[in-house]
Amino acid sequence: MKGKKPKLVAITGSTPIDPTLHLVTLNAISRVDFPAFIRRCFHLLSPAATFHNNWHILALAHHLEQVRLGKIKRLIINVPPRSLKSVVSSVAFPAWLLGHDPTKRIITVSYGADLAAKHANDFRAILSSHAYRQTFPQTRISSKNTESEVVTTRNGYRLTTSVDGTLTGRGGDIIIVDDPLKPIDALSESKRERVNQWYFNTLLSRLGRGNLELELSPKSRASKNRTNQAPTRESGGSCAVRYPT
Repeated sequence: MKGKKPKLVAITGSTPIDPTLHLVTLNAISRVDFPAFIRRCFHLLSPAATFHNNWHILALAHHLEQVRLGKIKRLIINVPPRSLKSVVSSVAFPAWLLGHDPTKRIITVSYGADLAAKHANDFRAILSSHAYRQTFPQTRISSKNTESEVVTTRNGYRLTTSVDGTLTGRGGDIIIVDDPLKPIDALSESKRERVNQWYFNTLLSRLGRGNLELELSPKSRASKNRTNQAPTRESGGSCAVRYPT
């Protein structure tokens, strides 16, 4: 009726929440907000743990989203150990990328096969979860699914390997280098040089021109590798993020 004022309804803490509406809302938020998606991934992988939404998580999410949007071509992240660096960047970020574009080709590299396999299994667990399928219904795992590679039905993939691992015939839109050296090996000049040679002579050849590169390492002597000092392949678009201990 004309001139009739709308009725105001107070919502209190005792008001029951429709679980279906809550889930739909959570999925919608996780689809567009990377920090919210990171939090869901954390709880999927560590349901009994407490998630602390510290400022550095938001900063990591912001920079990684700039990578996804193509505004940062090369991102280097050095943070203290136990900062959720790998969960955010090697697990949640590839899942976020493939959720928005199931054709993306992602290569992830770690110093050892065991660490690489751990990240791959965590990534697979997220993509296989009901929450992820509800959030990104267009992204599905195909039958071509191995321990080191998860392929989507749109032929995108997350391929994991270790330093010195084989990459023959494979290319990536995004390459993520997560801990290329063990902390103890970072003290060895010869081992640092071996990783540098592999990085420049093998890994960079897998990255197409105009594509993206992300390097992660603890804040230690490992961050002095020449890999951290290599110029970006494009003019501009390079960013280094180093958080205090």
